[in-house]
Amino acid sequence: MSSIGAAAEQAVARYLTDRSWKVVAQNWTNHRAEIDIIYIDNSNRIHFVEVKYRRDDAYGGGLAAINIKKQRQLIRGALWWLQENSQSEAAWQIDVADVTGSAPDFEINLLENVVTA
Repeated sequence: MSSIGAAAEQAVARYLTDRSWKVVAQNWTNHRAEIDIIYIDNSNRIHFVEVKYRRDDAYGGGLAAINIKKQRQLIRGALWWLQENSQSEAAWQIDVADVTGSAPDFEINLLENVVTA
């Protein structure tokens, strides 16, 4: 991951914790999936976040980069994480954090529940 990508992920993690949400994992991986950030909101719903950084949105925002293959990877990764962490019955969703600009003044747009199983 590039240093700007890592900085964008850190900025999103701070954005989430500033809202009193609990980040439980960053850069979680297994043999077939990677999830950038996993957090739990105040209603105990688990959120799996794909962080997409773009310098600007001239060629489409971060959501435009979430193709069908990536959607399937995110769903598969979320289901594996839920199983590995004994959370199979938990409420969950997949979000995209669309990050633009430059550090330290990133602009973060959290798009919730954009990928459905």
